[in-house]
Amino acid sequence: MSLREKLGELTDSLVTVAHCAPDDYDEWLLKYFPTQEAIHEERMKDVRELWSEIRPKIKKDLVKADYVEIKIQEMIDAFDKGENIEGRKIARELADLYDITKLK
Repeated sequence: MSLREKLGELTDSLVTVAHCAPDDYDEWLLKYFPTQEAIHEERMKDVRELWSEIRPKIKKDLVKADYVEIKIQEMIDAFDKGENIEGRKIARELADLYDITKLK
């Protein structure tokens, strides 16, 4: 999968988190996960894994990449602290900040 495709997946994940986290994921997902919390944990894991695959491939937009990395950690920390509105806000900002799929 290309860098652009991975970045697109990351953007999609951030949009999902912005709209659904931590406890408003689609009900059909409960066929695969025991609770909304388990769905949320998997989404956060997906974001972390995607970013860990993407980050080493970004060679030009290093400042933007560093910013995205900091904001992803802030988002995760907010959710971990139960600050769900703040976590969603950060996810939304990342998805809307600039087109992440253009990072190089």
